[in-house]
Amino acid sequence: MSDLIPLGNRYSSAWLEHSTRIAQRQNVVQIYITATGVMFGFFFSKSPLEPDSNVYLFLIVGVTFLTVVCSVFLWLHHRVMQHLLTFMKDCEQQAAAEQAKSSGNHTKYLFYFCSQTDNKNVDSFHSTQRCIHRIVLSLILIAANSYAIALCWDHVENKYSIVAIIILVAAVICPYFDLSRDSGD
Repeated sequence: MSDLIPLGNRYSSAWLEHSTRIAQRQNVVQIYITATGVMFGFFFSKSPLEPDSNVYLFLIVGVTFLTVVCSVFLWLHHRVMQHLLTFMKDCEQQAAAEQAKSSGNHTKYLFYFCSQTDNKNVDSFHSTQRCIHRIVLSLILIAANSYAIALCWDHVENKYSIVAIIILVAAVICPYFDLSRDSGD
C-alpha cells in the first residue's frame, strides 16, 4: 500500500506547526504584558485610593489570575512543541535510515535533528534557547505579580496576598514541568 501522506509532507507540516506554536507562545507573553499593563494603568488612574478600596482586590486577583493562565498556556505550548520535536526527529531518523539503506552511506546524514556529527550541537542550542525563554518568562511573571502583591499588601486581607504568593510560585514552576522531554527523546 502506498503512503497516502509522504514522510516529507508530514515533516514539513510539523515544522510549520512548530513555528506557529512559537509565534502563539510569544503572543501569550505579549497579551500577558499588555493585560497586566492595563490593570496597573487602571489601578494608578484611580489613585489616591481609599485604604479599603476594591481596586486593590481587583489588582491582586486580576494579575494573579492572568499569571496562572499565561503560565498554563505556555506549558501547553511547550508540551505540543515537545511532541512535534519528537515526531520530527522520528521522521528524520526514518528518512536517514532509508537513505543509508539505498546509498550504503551510514556515516553522513543531511538532516537537522538526526545527524551523527551535529546532533549534540543542535540539541544544546535548542535546549539553551528554551531555558533562556523560560527564565525570562519567569522573571516577567515574578516582576508583574510581585509588584501587584507589594502594592496591595497592606490594603487587602492577608489571605489574598498569601494565596497570590502561592499561586505565583506554582505559576513560575509550571513551565518547567516535563523539562526533560524538551530534547524530543
